[in-house]
Amino acid sequence: MRLLSHLQVFPIVFSAVFDKIAVERGRRTRGASARGAMLPLERLERRALLSAVVTEVIPTLDLPEGGSTAIDLRPKFDDPQHPGTVTQFETSQGNILVELFDSRTPLTVANFLNYVNSGRYINTIFHRSVSNFVVQGGGYDRLGVHVEEFPPVPNEPGILNNSGTIAMAKLGNDPNSATSEWFFNLRDNTDLNTQNGGFTVFGQIISGDATLQAIANLQVVNISDVNRAWDHLPVQGQSSNGQVNNENFVLVNTITVTPKLSFAVSSDTPNLVNPTISSGVLSVNPVAGQSGIAHLSITATDLFGAETVQTVRVRVAASAPRTLDVPLSGNGQSVTWKQEDKETGTFSLFGPGSGVLRFSGDGLSVQGGRVRGANVQLETVNLTGTTSGSTMSIIGRGLKRGSARVGEVTVDGSLSKVALTKAVLLGDMTVSGGVGRLNIDFARSGAITVGARSRPQSTMEIKLNSWSDENLTSAAPLGLIRSFSWGNSDVVSEGLKAPSIDSVKALGSFSPGVVLAGDGTNKTLGRFRSFGPIGGVWSVPGKLPVLAVGSVAGDFDGTFDNPISVLNVRGSFSGLLTAPSIQSMKVGSFMRDAQLTLTAALDPKRKALGSLQVGQSITRSAILATGNIGSVKADNIGSAVIFAGVTPQVSGEIVPTAASEFTSASRIDSVTLHPSNKTVGFAGSGIAASSVGALSLGSTRVDNGGTTYGIAGRTIDSIKVRDIVSKKSITVKSVQDATALATQLAQVGLDLKDFKISVLS
Repeated sequence: MRLLSHLQVFPIVFSAVFDKIAVERGRRTRGASARGAMLPLERLERRALLSAVVTEVIPTLDLPEGGSTAIDLRPKFDDPQHPGTVTQFETSQGNILVELFDSRTPLTVANFLNYVNSGRYINTIFHRSVSNFVVQGGGYDRLGVHVEEFPPVPNEPGILNNSGTIAMAKLGNDPNSATSEWFFNLRDNTDLNTQNGGFTVFGQIISGDATLQAIANLQVVNISDVNRAWDHLPVQGQSSNGQVNNENFVLVNTITVTPKLSFAVSSDTPNLVNPTISSGVLSVNPVAGQSGIAHLSITATDLFGAETVQTVRVRVAASAPRTLDVPLSGNGQSVTWKQEDKETGTFSLFGPGSGVLRFSGDGLSVQGGRVRGANVQLETVNLTGTTSGSTMSIIGRGLKRGSARVGEVTVDGSLSKVALTKAVLLGDMTVSGGVGRLNIDFARSGAITVGARSRPQSTMEIKLNSWSDENLTSAAPLGLIRSFSWGNSDVVSEGLKAPSIDSVKALGSFSPGVVLAGDGTNKTLGRFRSFGPIGGVWSVPGKLPVLAVGSVAGDFDGTFDNPISVLNVRGSFSGLLTAPSIQSMKVGSFMRDAQLTLTAALDPKRKALGSLQVGQSITRSAILATGNIGSVKADNIGSAVIFAGVTPQVSGEIVPTAASEFTSASRIDSVTLHPSNKTVGFAGSGIAASSVGALSLGSTRVDNGGTTYGIAGRTIDSIKVRDIVSKKSITVKSVQDATALATQLAQVGLDLKDFKISVLS
């Protein structure tokens, strides 16, 4: 095939140097010849499950009526798994996302971005494709005109030329000659790490492997008589006359720097605050003539669609002409108001004390204990002189569940009871003295702080209907907590802090972190039962009861100073849990994205994990014990490890490769899997201990795409597993040394490929 005659041909100057395996700049030297047998391009996307995180919590925004503010959201969120600049290659075969190694190859990245930002890569072509080696671009347009070059950039070798990386092309025998041309590695090109001073890798594909593979699979033609750099030109389609037409070139339409995160925002009270976002900047402009509290949900979405949410509270203070202070005293005095949504609220104070209620609205007046006007809201409550004989209540009398709304509440004394019935606390509540009973139906995105009671051992009981993103700090120990739902709508963890808790009964979610201040000698957490998920950061010293929960959410991070006798999870288990030991643990469904760390030292008489029974699968998880592990049962295990007395693995290892990686003589008694006929029982995972007991793994797939996995120990009692492809069984019994293992594996008659069974001594 030949280039159409009307296209301009750019003159080529040859270098005298010909290096068979070099990746050279196409306009100066001839490229590498085709390589021998190579590994195929890895087709799996290089992608973590969740990238975006909150790096800075946005505090409550306090604005005057009619005020406004702007916040740059980009420093508030981050994608830590992709710290480098991300660029998008828009090609005629699809898009490729590349993360650049800004900190490791700063000169090369700056050089590449100079070409990107100047638009010099627009409508260029992939001019070279060598099977199982490289795909090269950055050199020419369809006319054969070379990209206008900036001065060469100094070489910055050191990062390996592995599959899916992008590196700079250069002249033969001239390490510092890279300019505009780059190439994608289609395999681990180890020889390029040292050749010609080492080829500088300056980025990694994070999405678009399939696009690169599609380009690599295209037909390659030799039209070096038109352009001597085009002896391995990839072409898409073919014209009827066998010539290379404009549409046959594989184009790089453009390369652009791509924001790693995009943002969206919504408001639960748009008639008060209706925010907007432009170029990552949040604009908060309260509606004129309105005041109160609104909550903004800010969503950061990464390049792969994973979302992270942060909730921000906005308090808009009413101007003086729109406020009304209503004084009150105890002895059962009540004040009633009707809100702008026609819902009615009544505030009452019984017993000693006095205070002031501040309302906002239009045309406000009070008559006979009733506040009148338009857009009426209870902004603040300030009480003084209350005692343990005082009671404060707010009752909503409308159709809504949280019909009466209240902002900030401040009490400088004690209260026997706080009751918000069919009412929602939107602001913070501070009670300097103690509270006997705290009954608040609804609370949102605030902080409740309660002081100690007059008798130090007296507890505070709590009853709640639905709290969201709410913090509670109590100087007094807590008695019974009855909760329907205490949830968390975003990734910012809330907390429950107290000296101790007698009992928790939660019908729904219970997701605040629980931080108790006991000294570790007494029980700080009594009976605990939750039918929904638990989450947040937990720190619980002291003896522990049986823990029974509905599920464990992914944001759970629990540290327990004492052993857990029984942990029953009705649903799924995710997140992090650290404890000295767990005697019995049951998970009703799956264990996913979890890490279980058991720190008790090796004790021949006790196990760090007595038994773990998982109803479905264990995936992307780690079970790490210093001491012995008893029995583990599940349907299957995928991309997970079960280690007893093993040091953390070096990068690229799933199981130990040396006996020195065993830190103690710990043992795993048994692992039993029951996969269905259509699933693999043991996939891409590792089981390791000094002594490995009976492993009944069901099925496996010995071809793991080149990534080793398997079992390692000093001794192995037995292994029974079947290769799902060949249908052959692998059986190992009573192995004490590597020689005995080799003998038994030879009898299997199956190439185990990536499935490694190791006896280390």
